Amino acid sequence: MTPGVVEKCACGREAAGLIPLRKEMDPQITTVIPTYRRPSLVRRAVLSVLGQTYPDLVVHVYDNASGDETANVVNELARQDPRVKYHCHRENLGAHENFNFGMSHVDTPFFSLLSDDDALLPRFYESAMAAFERYGEAGIFAGVTLRSDFAGHVLDVPMARWAEGLYRPPTGLMEILRKEHPDWTGVVFRKDVCQTVGLLDSETGVASDYDFELRATARFALVVSAQPCAVLFSHPEALTVRRTLTFTGPVCCGWPRSCPRLRR
Repeated sequence: MTPGVVEKCACGREAAGLIPLRKEMDPQITTVIPTYRRPSLVRRAVLSVLGQTYPDLVVHVYDNASGDETANVVNELARQDPRVKYHCHRENLGAHENFNFGMSHVDTPFFSLLSDDDALLPRFYESAMAAFERYGEAGIFAGVTLRSDFAGHVLDVPMARWAEGLYRPPTGLMEILRKEHPDWTGVVFRKDVCQTVGLLDSETGVASDYDFELRATARFALVVSAQPCAVLFSHPEALTVRRTLTFTGPVCCGWPRSCPRLRR
């Protein structure tokens, strides 16, 4: 058994098709989607959230002053489904500040972060909520994210290197350092995580997601599932392609800032 893994995770429950939306909404999960000038891709991202088998959710799209068809695309989706909410900034805040704006406005018990060019798989939130129900102490759920090119070819599955189960602090942090951090496309956080560790630190640059997950797993238990939950599309403009998550390059540059904050 992998150190720190206390038991197997059984969180991929069967579901027969989509669950109908209840008349009275009681959202438990917020999907935060920052976007900038990708109307067709953000439409795909939003539809992947609306296709979840777990219906108690709200989708907040934060437009970084795109000035294109983004508003029309998202507002049309909002007319079709009241769970979609749209906010457009008057000026471009920058990517980090747009993410932080969305994270700071979460008012549900759980949230996830979805880049506008990625997509969720249908049972993601169902699996996450089943895991949180089973492991009440968990503050973070991580499922399998498939890294794919736009042609649909799977390039990597980083979470395949992890064992399923519960990782209590600081075991989850140590596993991230030994292996690789979960792509947050397939991660659900409790709102308490932000309240405890803060938001993204722009001074860590392109490693800000890595830094955030290190700070989170230093203080909260992480539950890992082998359930496929999301697709991260790699392309020349995608952040994942431009960096290598090792102790070289961007991560190394952000490490001196991250390290002192990992103490419990």
